Amino acid sequence: MTPKPPAQLLDGLDSRLSISLAILGLLYPICLVIYRLIFSELAAFPGPKIAAATAWYEFYYDIVHEGKYLFEIEKMHRQYGPIVRINPYELSINDPDAYKLIYVSENKRRTNGLEGFINGVGIEGSILETVGHDIHRRRRKPLEPFFSRLGISRLQDMLAEVVVKLDGRIEALKGTPTVVRLDHVFSAFAGDVVGRICWEDKEEFLDDSDFAPEW
Repeated sequence: MTPKPPAQLLDGLDSRLSISLAILGLLYPICLVIYRLIFSELAAFPGPKIAAATAWYEFYYDIVHEGKYLFEIEKMHRQYGPIVRINPYELSINDPDAYKLIYVSENKRRTNGLEGFINGVGIEGSILETVGHDIHRRRRKPLEPFFSRLGISRLQDMLAEVVVKLDGRIEALKGTPTVVRLDHVFSAFAGDVVGRICWEDKEEFLDDSDFAPEW
């Protein structure tokens, strides 16, 4: 039997490899959908099967329909009840009684952050992008005094001053044809509060005639 030339052997290997990769490319999404619908720990929760099978359903409403998935979730709750699976990884809970079961102290249950909420933000390694409970706790510890009851009470006079300034700006616009965007107003307010905490001398966004929309 005459042996095949090396070039033919390589061609045959490439052909088999291409076929194998094509089969894997077809099987992987099929197996992934089966896992999400049947074997996932969220499989028992109600909701549209297409939402449980793929995140493209959420993508369609948020991107194609410009952020309308929130309203679609409301429809799901009316159809399926207070707990709905809204994508392969998440549940939506519309039940005030569940609040104390979900938001508990670390003594009762340690909870890691959800990577999907932080991926792509661009501040890797910061406290905001820390997923693990224990390392997040260590990074948060130096900041806790600033958010304690005593820490906030020390800022009360400053907060009142910024609120009075905001009220004066709104009052000055009363009776004028000026259209005021409240998202710009409260972003400027928040920016001034943070600025006064972090810097001694800074530009005041509330002084801007349009409430600093670039902020």
